[in-house]
Amino acid sequence: MSLPRMYTLGSSPLFLLVSHEIAKLSEHPKSIPNLILLLSDPLKLKRFLNNDSRISIGGNNEPTFQYMAACTPPALVTEDKVIIDNLVVVEKNKQKLLTDLNQYKGSLKGKSNLLLINPPMGIFEMLWDSIWKENERQLMPNIFVGLTDKDEAIVTSNRSPNNPNLILNSNNNLVKRNREFSVNLNPMYWNSKIRLLVTRAPNQFDVTKSPTSTLLLNQLTKNNDLTGVMNKLDRFNTSYIEFTDFQFLRLERTIIDGCVESLAALYDCKYIHELLIVKNVDHLLRTLIREQIYVTIRSYPHLTQSTNCNVILSEDRIFELIMMKLKDLKVKSKAFKYMNRLDIHSINDLNSYFIDLGYKNKIYCKWNIMLNSLLKGKTTIKKESSTANTYM
Repeated sequence: MSLPRMYTLGSSPLFLLVSHEIAKLSEHPKSIPNLILLLSDPLKLKRFLNNDSRISIGGNNEPTFQYMAACTPPALVTEDKVIIDNLVVVEKNKQKLLTDLNQYKGSLKGKSNLLLINPPMGIFEMLWDSIWKENERQLMPNIFVGLTDKDEAIVTSNRSPNNPNLILNSNNNLVKRNREFSVNLNPMYWNSKIRLLVTRAPNQFDVTKSPTSTLLLNQLTKNNDLTGVMNKLDRFNTSYIEFTDFQFLRLERTIIDGCVESLAALYDCKYIHELLIVKNVDHLLRTLIREQIYVTIRSYPHLTQSTNCNVILSEDRIFELIMMKLKDLKVKSKAFKYMNRLDIHSINDLNSYFIDLGYKNKIYCKWNIMLNSLLKGKTTIKKESSTANTYM
């Protein structure tokens, strides 16, 4: 049985890995997989073609394939657009995702399937407010959103410390690679699966009412081409959850990561457990958690209709989860890297989601605003100092 044509779009190592896993399916034609990679621009497409149209996956004897690729929406010789039936997008950057979706929106119709893996927080508002506005809702495709339990850890490149253009292959030998189209799997995860939790985004969403999508979710996952393909991927364990449960999961992760990483950046912690040294860190964490929960509940009142709301969005529970995370001595701070790279956009994103929610719903979240301002100020000072030292 042949597979439906698939399209993948993105720029991260995980995008390459997802594309590779789809190409591995035995139902594809033997010559070239029935899969088209959508790349960001003509120059990147040219570099991909110069790389023999291949993705290099290092680790555990992974096969390689030649891929079809493009950098514009598919069209006939008559310049009429071709409908994209199944599109998987792996993109974390909000502005890049907006640009990508607007570019390919005209190729997606009501019966098309769109899966967004690990999109930025606020994706649902983005879909409804910026991509498919109220008068276009009837043209919306079936939109699924997925969240992986592992991300960068799975696709960490084992680069040579002496030459970043060399990587360790499955035989532990150093080989050359085109870094742009290469992923080297972390040996720790060669024999484990990435858990992918997927939900169906409703076409219409009222924040005062809890979406009832159980029947719709079951129907769409049972006879859906895109979810059928995702269910077959060897390295992914795909399961499906209700929209409200998915929201709870993402909000919990965002609160935990936002609180920990924001304070780690403020105090220059290379490892997050170093926060335990900070005097009154318990009070700081609880203050941020309390305010973020308050903004969340005020912004999404439908969450309170769930019997699990008071348990999941409990200040005490989230604080305990954070303290458990801080006791792991091996976890490095992502924000420490952002600060060293003077990446003001990533620093701003650490807790800006709740600030934006507050502005949108006229809720003043003073502690998160103050922390965000301190971090942006610190980054700006370091950036100015770095520039000044360069020209001294």
